[in-house]
Amino acid sequence: MNEFPVILRALQRNRAAALLTIFQVALTLAVLVNVFASSDGYRAAVSQPMGIAESGLVAVSSEWIDVDGNRAPEGDAANAFHKDRIQRDMELLRRIPGVQHISATNGFPLSDDVPVRQLRIKRDDETSFASTFYIGDAEYARTLGLELMSGRDFSAEEVQWSSDPNIAEGTPITIVSEALADKLFPKGDALNRQVYAGDRLLTIVGIVNRLPGLHPLWSNVEMSFVVPGVRAQPVSRYLLRADGASLSDIVSAAESLLYGAHPQSLVTVETQADIKTRTLSMAMSTVTVLGFVSTLLLIVTALGCYGQTTFTVTKRTREIGIRRAIGATKGQVIAYFLTENWLMTTAGIVVGVFLTYVLNVVLVQGLGAAKVTLAMIAPGVLFLWGVGLLSALLPALRASFVPPAMATRTA
Repeated sequence: MNEFPVILRALQRNRAAALLTIFQVALTLAVLVNVFASSDGYRAAVSQPMGIAESGLVAVSSEWIDVDGNRAPEGDAANAFHKDRIQRDMELLRRIPGVQHISATNGFPLSDDVPVRQLRIKRDDETSFASTFYIGDAEYARTLGLELMSGRDFSAEEVQWSSDPNIAEGTPITIVSEALADKLFPKGDALNRQVYAGDRLLTIVGIVNRLPGLHPLWSNVEMSFVVPGVRAQPVSRYLLRADGASLSDIVSAAESLLYGAHPQSLVTVETQADIKTRTLSMAMSTVTVLGFVSTLLLIVTALGCYGQTTFTVTKRTREIGIRRAIGATKGQVIAYFLTENWLMTTAGIVVGVFLTYVLNVVLVQGLGAAKVTLAMIAPGVLFLWGVGLLSALLPALRASFVPPAMATRTA
């Protein structure tokens, strides 16, 4: 006997409850799959090598504050003061045992505090490429452990001091990441070509294999460029490289030396690995919240399936008795209610697959989450099918014990 027409008519009579169950399943699938995809993507981002000597890098920030608690004045009058302070800081940090390279820069990779600039082939070109903008000295590439694919590094003579945060008056050259070079010049002829960063024309003198940008989850994280220079400003940043040395000892020594030299400064020292983890902390917090929400949704969905089947069994007790009286076995009664639940769950899954992709677009654009694939959706589908059937099993078993004598009772 074909039960599907009977089941569909029954669902149509109780369509409000059926639609609620379908919506719960759909929402649960969308959130569950995206939480898994985001968690998997974030874990991969944390562990993925970014093309720099990450395990040996220490980042140092020092902000000069005068004795009255105010920031030192900026401008031409303060340039010499800040240049002398930065040079003395670098000399102190260079003396720390284990430090092999040191570089002054405007920001740290994967730190969320590095500026982004639009690069164009032509000044008035509508097509531009958002790229992370670094300023570095002649030791920048060696300190980060960048692999030079073609061209050359900066020379000491090309590195100029400036109070301008963009080093607009510096040497008009740049080193770019290979990913950015391929975007700008897909034919592979980027070396010695010129690009515009705003109104400034830069010549590409070097291409490095990888240079990570401001956020590991940003779609353009591999697109970065660096110009030669050192900023003579109250806030100075240094990168230290210490292969094989204890980074905790270097962190402590750097803090002690800089506070000793400038007690009125605000000093922050942390490893590059800690910066990367901190940058991802907001995204991981979002995943934690979504995970909590998905757990609640899963519980609500399971209770909803259970409640829907229980309500149906209670409401149709006499009908079940009639079916038993005309020969339906306990197994057929159980199969009927499980099939009814499976149809609602499947309808919810179909809607949920669509919602999954919609939610994923929002998370990818807003938080840099990983893109959902069919391989990620399939386990969620199987899991929800299982949850739905298990939730409906107890009420279905209860229905199978309804005696045929119930058919003789009046409603």
